Amino acid sequence: MDLGRHAREEQKRQRELLSKGFELRLQMCKYGKEYKVQNQAKLEQLKTELEEVRKAKEEKEAIKKLAEDKETEALKKYRDLEDEKKREQDELEMKKHQEEERNNAEDAFNELDLNMDGILTFDELQKNPIFDQNHDGSVSEEEAKFFLHMKEEMELDEFITTGWMIMKPIYTMSKVTPIPPPPEVTTPMPSLEKAEEELRKEAEHSVDHQLEREEEDLDDTRHEDTDEEEDDDLEPPEFPPKEKEEEDDSASSVESPKQEEQESKYDPETQALIEEAKTAREQFSAADETFRKAESEIRRLEDTLNTDFGPEEEFASLKDQCFEFTDREYIYKLCPFEKASQRPKSEGTETSLGRWGSWNGSDDLKYSQQKYEGGTSCWNGPSRSTIVNIHCGLQNELTSASEPNRCEYMFDFSTPAACSTRPALEEHVHTEL
Repeated sequence: MDLGRHAREEQKRQRELLSKGFELRLQMCKYGKEYKVQNQAKLEQLKTELEEVRKAKEEKEAIKKLAEDKETEALKKYRDLEDEKKREQDELEMKKHQEEERNNAEDAFNELDLNMDGILTFDELQKNPIFDQNHDGSVSEEEAKFFLHMKEEMELDEFITTGWMIMKPIYTMSKVTPIPPPPEVTTPMPSLEKAEEELRKEAEHSVDHQLEREEEDLDDTRHEDTDEEEDDDLEPPEFPPKEKEEEDDSASSVESPKQEEQESKYDPETQALIEEAKTAREQFSAADETFRKAESEIRRLEDTLNTDFGPEEEFASLKDQCFEFTDREYIYKLCPFEKASQRPKSEGTETSLGRWGSWNGSDDLKYSQQKYEGGTSCWNGPSRSTIVNIHCGLQNELTSASEPNRCEYMFDFSTPAACSTRPALEEHVHTEL
């Protein structure tokens, strides 16, 4: 008797569940059909508006092009002036450089021309130790002639155009690091490397001494600043701070010429064309953005209308909603007709388990299963995918999630939209005597 009563109660509970679920499904069907009609109307309206938006965009684009052409033409004379100014500046710098090089060459020639006869000879170069290339203590004839293009002598003009180019590096270096003259006594002449090393040490000693003095001066300055700060702390600050105001005024007076120079860079007519082109670009950008948004919304509506929400649109209300299920390690998420994903309960990034693919049920039960595919690839494995089993329930709820096979997930989702069968009337229960 107890078992029979329990069975009848369970049957009654199931009938009530199916009955309530079926009623909720009817409401979801009604919503889905209205949702489809509304989206269809929005789509038609947007397509009509899109043509108007397209025309507005094209008009703004034409205005922008015309304004930019005028702006380009007006700015051309300024660019030409700037280019000409730059060319002149480059020419001046080149001439200045050439003049400096000529002066340096003349100075070197006059210094090396010992008898000042206007002719530089190889024997005159032999008397200068900077031309001792092999560092044997003397300048050979070959070493001297090398700097005269293997000639015995060279006049000033030829030296400036050809000889100076060869001689310049070593001559300039000798001015930076002087080489001591050869000794007159029989004492062996120190090598060039040794002389340079001694000069380098002297220079380092001088630099170190100078740095020590600067550090001492800096310490004294810091002590003076500290004393001044302590004195300032003893006196209340003056209000208003007159010196600050004077500094601000002087700063403003310094900036004013720069601002005036910036403002006066273009004549009023050119400045007006620049502003006109700027406004035209801004207006075109706004029109283009409006057009792109309209196109995007049209694509979204078309995708929605092309989605199979069930034979009576009963699953349409699930779109744009998301449902979660939490186990010991992960939080699983299902956004019907969009995506499936998971993320760690602790902090971590979301992993895609697939995007909406299609209904995956058998022919008779097509709408009992969904498939989401193309998710994040597993390490050395396929892309993740998810199968969602749809069950009848009084609430839209993600009830379980698992990974039965590597990279293949299984969700269970209950919804009134799956309660497609109206429960039969209560049958008379016969009790066997």
